[in-house]
Amino acid sequence: MRRRSILIAAGGCFLAAAAALLLVEPALADAQVSGDSHALALAAKHQTVIDAAIQQFLTRSSSGGGESDDRLLTQSTANLAQYESARNLATADAGALSGALQPQWAVAAAASRSDTLHAARQRTATALAALADANQVLTAAIDQERLQQGFFFASVTEAKMLTAIDNQGYVQIDALYVQADHGLRVAEVLMNKPDQSPGYRRAIVALRSIVNETQKYAAALLRNDKAEADTRHAAMRAGYASLATATNTAAVTANDDWNDRTFQPLIAAYHSGLATVQS
Repeated sequence: MRRRSILIAAGGCFLAAAAALLLVEPALADAQVSGDSHALALAAKHQTVIDAAIQQFLTRSSSGGGESDDRLLTQSTANLAQYESARNLATADAGALSGALQPQWAVAAAASRSDTLHAARQRTATALAALADANQVLTAAIDQERLQQGFFFASVTEAKMLTAIDNQGYVQIDALYVQADHGLRVAEVLMNKPDQSPGYRRAIVALRSIVNETQKYAAALLRNDKAEADTRHAAMRAGYASLATATNTAAVTANDDWNDRTFQPLIAAYHSGLATVQS
């Protein structure tokens, strides 16, 4: 009799718990759908900021005739901050959407809200795919901007190396070379990523040659080795000619075209996805 009474009591407890769960599940499901809707609304609100960053990234460039490398470096720093801020928003929105319909067991158990939850899951999946597309574009923007920062920094430092040579400050060259080399190493790592236009490689390779040859030119001048200095100076001129070709109007246009071909489909998918969940 005691064992039977325990089973009866346990069964009664189970039925009471099940009844309570049936009452709680719809309310929990409603709360989750509300949270999901709020996350979708935030993603829609942040679209303006994300679009502005993407538009800045894909703004057609110029061949840079009138702007100094110092000015370009300053603008690059501002661009990078804008891209990182936008990507942070996209990442946060994706995290909020991923967590809105959790825990999964409660979502699955709320049978009385199954249609509503199914629609919410579809909206969430569409929005997450759209945010992933935006995140990919913004990551490319960040990578390309960091590459350009490394390039501009090395270019600014190369100009300082030339000034030191003009002033016969040959002992300053090695320290300046270390700085230029650091910027170029950053660019050289990034130029191998798949989100980089192939045109960047030619410009970076050319600047690497210039910086290396400038250091050797200064060392030859310090040793009063005229023949070696002439050889290195000729190599520097060749490097500058290659750099001019790699950064001329045709090359810049080719880079912009590559970015458009690569990223415009992702941008269109981002816009389409968010438009779908807001309709």
